[in-house]
Amino acid sequence: AGGLSAAAGAVVGSVSLVAGAAAAGTVALGGGLTSALGLSAGAGEGEPSAEVALGLVNALLELMGSATNALDAENPQAELAGHMDAVVACRTVNDLGACLLDYWYALRGDVLSPWPLHMQQTWVRLAYLAKYGDVRRAPGPLARAACGLLLELGDGFRPAASSMDAAQSDAW
Repeated sequence: AGGLSAAAGAVVGSVSLVAGAAAAGTVALGGGLTSALGLSAGAGEGEPSAEVALGLVNALLELMGSATNALDAENPQAELAGHMDAVVACRTVNDLGACLLDYWYALRGDVLSPWPLHMQQTWVRLAYLAKYGDVRRAPGPLARAACGLLLELGDGFRPAASSMDAAQSDAW
């Protein structure tokens, strides 16, 4: 979490909400997505669902932070800060699906150029499913879908869009 908050602080500057939540609010973030992952609400630090939720949030923040110039906005850093704040505020897998979709629509078209259009369309459909799916009926599949969406999005970026080197990208 410390490396993430340093990266978020360096990328966004004065967005203390993101950096503070990534560094200090890990249990609250994990607990917020815990019910969406099928366990009781309020699961705490060290519980598997809290760890998965925290991992999803951290991975999305890392991906966003590595592609600061990927957004199609007049002020990409301010736009990025808004997206990162929304990720930090996620309370369910549905919220995370909404953040993924919002981020998707804010990306410049050339960022995902190596990714075939039909695969992008499938990704968007699955993201809508994650956003609107019934978490009470299918918590596991929705959580797996969110993981897959995040991995596919990271793999879909063209290499120049991310500040990660090859080793970092492979580790991510």
